[in-house]
Amino acid sequence: MRHRKPDVPIDCPDFIAVGPKGDISFSHQQWQGAQAKEKLVFKSVRALPGHEFIRIYEGNMAVVNFLADVQLVVDGHDVAIKVRRLEVYHKMPTGWCRVAGQGTEVDEKLFPIKTN
Repeated sequence: MRHRKPDVPIDCPDFIAVGPKGDISFSHQQWQGAQAKEKLVFKSVRALPGHEFIRIYEGNMAVVNFLADVQLVVDGHDVAIKVRRLEVYHKMPTGWCRVAGQGTEVDEKLFPIKTN
């Protein structure tokens, strides 16, 4: 999952995404539309080492929780945030794909990030 090339789709056809404001998208295309509506562009999403937890069930389903350093542009302004991601993956004959994902911004004043 982590070593997927940028041009290879990661989302399953029945992907569901929940945004930080509680909005829901029922496909990758809807998710991209929500980003465009909010004038949001992801520059980078980098998982922080030591903050990744992966559970694999029956060899074909995975639940992934990780903390990400996210760099993005919102309405023309650079923004840097930490996001706790929860994602669910399903193993298809062609490889792993993401069926669901949700991210929550971490308030570092309330919940300081401990580095290893």
